[in-house]
Amino acid sequence: MDTKAFRYLYWGFLFVSLDFRLQGFNILPDIIGYILFALALGTLASRNENFNSAKPITYVLIFLSIFTIYEAPTPQEFGVDFSVNPIGAAIGIISLLLSVIVVYKIFMGIKELADQQEELEISNEAVLRWKQFLFLTIATLFSIVLMVIPVLAFLAIIFILIAKIVLTIKIMSLMAKCEFQLIFENN
Repeated sequence: MDTKAFRYLYWGFLFVSLDFRLQGFNILPDIIGYILFALALGTLASRNENFNSAKPITYVLIFLSIFTIYEAPTPQEFGVDFSVNPIGAAIGIISLLLSVIVVYKIFMGIKELADQQEELEISNEAVLRWKQFLFLTIATLFSIVLMVIPVLAFLAIIFILIAKIVLTIKIMSLMAKCEFQLIFENN
């Protein structure tokens, strides 16, 4: 088996997890991350059902992420802008739900592989990283509610940004461990 799959996941998580924009353009576009996920899952799909069932969802995410490459910057005015683009919001919600499913399946697929090879540390870390990812996703959604209190929203966003960077590094570290510690036999 090609252990490059975990390298694809390594870089895929960088692109999918972090969102930095310059004049509205995403400098770490999600589409690249989802393409890397699809490549990795294409290789890993035969290993277990978690990887196999996540693969087609990544194709939907690749398509949906086209719409997030550029997002018009919000005007820099005092106060909070509560205007919502309904189509953009729908795409965002669908993308969020599908990405949570894909990430869950990736981590559970890793857990299953690690369990088969009695790599308890990797198995436990995969579950931990999944829980942290889910918690951070929920915290991000909660921070939107805090927009009515700008000071709290600002603090929450700073905390979440730092936590996302730290978690992304930890997830990338897990993918590197998987690349070098999980052993694949030829089918």
